[in-house]
Amino acid sequence: MLIYRLANPAPAIWNVLKTLVVIALFDAVVVWGIPMVILFLQHADLGLGLFFPPQAEAGEAVLGASTLLVLWAGVVLAIKGQGTPLWFDAPRRLVIDGPYAWLRTPMVTGTLGQVIGAGIITGSVIVLLLVPVIALLWNTLIRPTEEDVMQHYFGRHFELYRRSVRCWLPMRSPWKPPPEVGPFAVSGMLDRVRQRRKRRQ
Repeated sequence: MLIYRLANPAPAIWNVLKTLVVIALFDAVVVWGIPMVILFLQHADLGLGLFFPPQAEAGEAVLGASTLLVLWAGVVLAIKGQGTPLWFDAPRRLVIDGPYAWLRTPMVTGTLGQVIGAGIITGSVIVLLLVPVIALLWNTLIRPTEEDVMQHYFGRHFELYRRSVRCWLPMRSPWKPPPEVGPFAVSGMLDRVRQRRKRRQ
C-alpha cells in the first residue's frame, strides 16, 4: 500500500521544479531506459525479433505530443494542486483544470503515448507491448489506492469528478463542476478543517 502524504506548503516554483525532476527521472527509466534494454536484447540474437519498419516522423510526433501532455499536466498539478505527482508529496488540492478537465489521468495517458511513440520510432513490437503492461500494472496496483485516498481527502468533490470525467480517454469537451458545487470543488480536507476551526473561534 502506498504511503500517501500531502505536500507541505511551498512556493509554486518549488513544486514545479520538483515535478519536472520527477518527470525527467521517470521518463529516463520508463520511456527510454526499459525500451533501450528491450532493443538491446532484441538485437542480441536471443530470439526476440518482432520488428516492423520504423516510422521515425510519426513516432516523433506521437512522442512529442505525449511529452507535452505530461509536462502540461505536471505543471498544472504543481501549481493548482500545490504538490507533486509523488504519493508522499501529493497535491493539497483536487486539480480539475487544464488537461485534468479533459481526463483524470493525463500524466498516465501521456506516458503511455510516449512509450507508443518510442515503439513506433524503433519499430519494436515488444516495446509497444509495454503499453498494456504498464496500463495493467497502474490500473491494478496504483489506481485503487490512489482513488481511495483522494476520496478520503476530497470527499464528494472527487466522487463527482470521478463520475463525470473519464480516466483514460479525453472528453469531447472540458468538464466543469455544476454551479451549485461552488469554489470548494478543489478544496482539500485540510482547508475544510481550517474552516471548521475558524467557525468555532
